[in-house]
Amino acid sequence: MSDSDFSLLVELVGLLREADQRPGLKAAVEIKGSGDVKSKTYLVEARVEGSSYRTVRSDDWSKFEIVYQSDTHQTLIFEANDSPIIRDSEWRIPVATPELAMFRPLDLPMWGGPTDTHKIISVARSEENEFILELTMLGPDGDSDETYEVVVDSQLGYVSRMTWNYNNYTVKNLEIIGEADIWQIEL
Repeated sequence: MSDSDFSLLVELVGLLREADQRPGLKAAVEIKGSGDVKSKTYLVEARVEGSSYRTVRSDDWSKFEIVYQSDTHQTLIFEANDSPIIRDSEWRIPVATPELAMFRPLDLPMWGGPTDTHKIISVARSEENEFILELTMLGPDGDSDETYEVVVDSQLGYVSRMTWNYNNYTVKNLEIIGEADIWQIEL
């Protein structure tokens, strides 16, 4: 990583550290796998009711909801009418729900931590508030040969699109929820 990449990375991390204080967001996240795999769309609410992040997953077999409370680092998983499964600090959002981690980019395991699964290899700025991160997936033997892209909106503190573990994630129909206003942004 070059010195300019490193400077941009430091700037981006500084901007993202304040993400929980930004307005709430609601969106659909479209997930496309490789090949002929049918795409999925999950609904996500971020920074609503304080520091709550929520996704609703529904497919042919089940429907469940995952709620992450960033202030307590607690995750609740609801399936059908069952009592919630409660996960405390050890459960990392990106493992099972990358669509939630898109709205808490610093939770994505790519920033240089000991349990990271990806490594940032370059950073560029494409627009005033948009950063493009190029990543590689880490394996038992180090970096893979493939690179992936994560696009971060630093103003609103979320990932607008990314390739993660061979799937493409794209935020659609983003709503910014302010104190008394709602703006709809078509992506």
